[in-house]
Amino acid sequence: MKVYVDADNCNKDSRKIILKACSRENVPVELVANRQIPINTQNVKFTMTVCEKTKDAADNYIFEKAESNDMAITRDIILAKRLIEKNIFVMNDKGKIFKKENIDDLIEQRELSLQMKSLGISNGADFPSQQDTREFSQNFNEILIQKKKITS
Repeated sequence: MKVYVDADNCNKDSRKIILKACSRENVPVELVANRQIPINTQNVKFTMTVCEKTKDAADNYIFEKAESNDMAITRDIILAKRLIEKNIFVMNDKGKIFKKENIDDLIEQRELSLQMKSLGISNGADFPSQQDTREFSQNFNEILIQKKKITS
């Protein structure tokens, strides 16, 4: 089992939660981005992979490397859909769990959001609240422990 983090857009608080929980549970983490993201830990099970600065390079890397017992953290709904199709567990850094049952609706909402942004109706900013951080922490910790039990 491994946790892949689409680190380009994953907020700092969520990254800290991931690293703390995975350190406690002895689960490897790979942060993937098109730029260096500080990990601030000496844990040898935590790695930072910097991909080319081309469109979807980090997403494609995660998609190619992730296996069925792994987890992925991403805000990218299109990447989430691809991973779900590979039976990878996926959630975002606000605690939202992506599933086969909700992913198509979330993609439609994303398209509507992009249209509203292009019309100047929305600025597209979506910063996590304290409630989002608590929800992420709770969901991530619970699922990490469940998945670890299954793979042990």
